[in-house]
Amino acid sequence: AQVPGPYREALRKARSTDTVVTKVYSGLPARVIANRFTDALHDAQDEVVAFPLGMAEIAPLVAESLSAGSSEIAPLWAGQAVALGHSLGAADLVDHLGVTALAQSGIGVTVIGIP
Repeated sequence: AQVPGPYREALRKARSTDTVVTKVYSGLPARVIANRFTDALHDAQDEVVAFPLGMAEIAPLVAESLSAGSSEIAPLWAGQAVALGHSLGAADLVDHLGVTALAQSGIGVTVIGIP
């Protein structure tokens, strides 16, 4: 996936207590990893322009922040279980899902390269 480095790093480091529900990005409640932007605009979140207009206004700031290696402005969408996530390539994910599904189905199949 084309996940910017600062976002990927924030996801890697995040704990479940690092997320907040905020309206600062879209005008609607969404769970994100808290950052300087969500903290600074917390009290004004009910004044945010509805999506997509609000996001369009901050898009240049988000792009500049991510390009500079910072995750302090970007919307870091993440659920409460963010700490349970881990990096995994698409092929490995498909293999894992297939092996897990087969194991739970009771079908005895050996997949080469998968323990």
